[in-house]
Amino acid sequence: MAAAFFNGFDAIRIDADGVRVPLNNETFNMDEVGGSSLGTIVSDDYGSIPDTEVASSDGIELEFSHDTYPEVFRRLLTATAEEAPLLRENAKTAYIAENLAGETQSVVAETWLRDDDNPDTPDVLLGYARQGETTTFPYETTGPTKNLTIFLQPISETGEKAHLRYEDGLSAPVVIDSSATDAADQAANTVFAGPTMGSAAAPTFRALVAADIPSLSGTYQPLDATLTALSAQNWAANAFPIGTGADTLSQVSFAANTFPARASTGNLVAKAISDNALSFVAAANYAAMRAALVPMTVGDAVSGGGINRVLYENGSQNLAADADFTFDGSNNRLTVGSLIVQTPNSTSFFLASAPHGSYTGTFNVFVGDSAGAGNTAFHSNTYVGSGAGSGTSVDAYFNTFIGRDAGKVCEGRSNTFIGYNTGVVNTSGANNVFVGQGAGAANVSGLNSTFVGYEAGTANTANNAAAFGYRAGFGNTSGTDNSFFGVLAGYQNVGGISNTFIGQRAGMANVSGNHCVFVGDNAGNSSTGDYNVMVGRTAGSNVTSGTNNCMIGYNVQADSATANSQTNINDTFIATATVARVMRPAFEVRYDGSNKVSISVSSAGLVDYDAVGASAKHRFNDDIELLEGKNMLIADGSGSQFGDGDAVMGWFGASPTAQPTTGVAAASFTANSGTAVNDASTFDGYTLKQVVKALRLLGFLQ
Repeated sequence: MAAAFFNGFDAIRIDADGVRVPLNNETFNMDEVGGSSLGTIVSDDYGSIPDTEVASSDGIELEFSHDTYPEVFRRLLTATAEEAPLLRENAKTAYIAENLAGETQSVVAETWLRDDDNPDTPDVLLGYARQGETTTFPYETTGPTKNLTIFLQPISETGEKAHLRYEDGLSAPVVIDSSATDAADQAANTVFAGPTMGSAAAPTFRALVAADIPSLSGTYQPLDATLTALSAQNWAANAFPIGTGADTLSQVSFAANTFPARASTGNLVAKAISDNALSFVAAANYAAMRAALVPMTVGDAVSGGGINRVLYENGSQNLAADADFTFDGSNNRLTVGSLIVQTPNSTSFFLASAPHGSYTGTFNVFVGDSAGAGNTAFHSNTYVGSGAGSGTSVDAYFNTFIGRDAGKVCEGRSNTFIGYNTGVVNTSGANNVFVGQGAGAANVSGLNSTFVGYEAGTANTANNAAAFGYRAGFGNTSGTDNSFFGVLAGYQNVGGISNTFIGQRAGMANVSGNHCVFVGDNAGNSSTGDYNVMVGRTAGSNVTSGTNNCMIGYNVQADSATANSQTNINDTFIATATVARVMRPAFEVRYDGSNKVSISVSSAGLVDYDAVGASAKHRFNDDIELLEGKNMLIADGSGSQFGDGDAVMGWFGASPTAQPTTGVAAASFTANSGTAVNDASTFDGYTLKQVVKALRLLGFLQ
């Protein structure tokens, strides 16, 4: 049988009191619905069952049960583990109820629509149906007839999918034919209902009739004759209707300084205020409380008074007056001294020293003197600080300005300026973030830039710039697509584009250089050229106008300030347009562009070539030529060997030949006189004297 997978879940037991208890370290039986048993599985310390592979097939329902609790729940198996969590049927939480007889576990159900004619089409969530309510889903149909099924997925009170046994009872298919009654627009004051009388019939849209409204006599008490006659009675001045125990109301008149009160028994009567008028305060306690609350006389209760003043206790049990206190109801404005709190509508709030002018905007918060003063009709802005956003007049939305004069004249959108004078002249610039005093102070229309730090990007007017650090990108005006990270990084960059400087003073002197990358403290800090890469502390710091250079390593430099197309990696490999060098502490290997490789020894001595390994060799694929006057020396010692026994060698342009043996062809012999060898005899034309002389000339004989 093939392998299949189910989505893991948390097993929760709901006890008789409705308490949810995780079923941790519990054993569950696994059985195919209508099929074979697949054994058991144990939950972990937290009551969780993991995603699991079982020996079954795709599309089979797997039923889980517990030996103690009668409820079961199911999981739909899938062919792969990735598909299992995507099935709506596989709820993340499964509930086992201990005793839920007569209880309702689901009060809300998701209502889904399934296209039975197109099984691959995803189900559509129509909405939610609530227990005890009628839920209607209007629909309009076009085209051919479709077979659609509505099914429900209950949801528990806490939002988890409810136990599947509840779904089984709710998911009877309902087939909707597209030829059914069209639920298009209908006349006003009509309802979709059955006939007004007679036998049952298909519902239609019609007007309500009296029989449609049930009687409410069992819910509401009707007015009786006595209560109805209340309006006809004549009431004396200062009278109050009081029940006397009968069905009718009587009127009781109240003298000055009296109120309706009830003794421990009896009806309400007019009662004068006295120390014991309030039965819930003992007479002695009430008298003491009143004496403590009113220690002063009317004449000296308030000093410095006047209307519309804020009163406070001045420390000597006298009331004193402070700032003026007024409320302008027509403009929803509260004034306390020089402070004005204004809520021009339900979505905006202003706090300043002067009232805001004509205003029709929404969702704005302006806090501070003149903050948002020019914003009269725009929405979703927050300005905090004196003068913040004060000059805004057009097209200002979704901005956040915090700090004195932050975004003072901004008319752009989606900007965030935090700090004194940040974005102070920004008008149409949008999608910018400036944080720090003076950050982006000169930006007028630049877009999509982020400056963080004191005066970071303060002169910027370009787009797509990022500067992080004290005065990083300080002088950048028209340079676009730059990224400066570090104190004074890119400080003097004015028009250079597409540069990345990371580190303190990295690229500090770059004014108009383009497409450069400097990484490290003071890396490329003097460079003004294009296409340079300097990586490492002070790397390439001697380069000024040079271009196309690559310096990598601590304090690695070019040959000169104006050098071009040089590569120096940790002072080990150096390449220019004409020379490539591999350097070591004692010597360097140089290629100078004229088909020559030279080795320069930095001090007197020998250059050793050592092929590492007992059998290692140096191999040359081309001819080796010694220049005139240059010698090949063999070191002293045990000697050296040219060629092994199989070597084929030639000298002075002669064809190479193997080492001669006794089998070699004999040289032609001329005895000169007689048959004995003498000093005049020749071999291939050479006398013995000539052979010895040649060997000595070659150095083979001393």
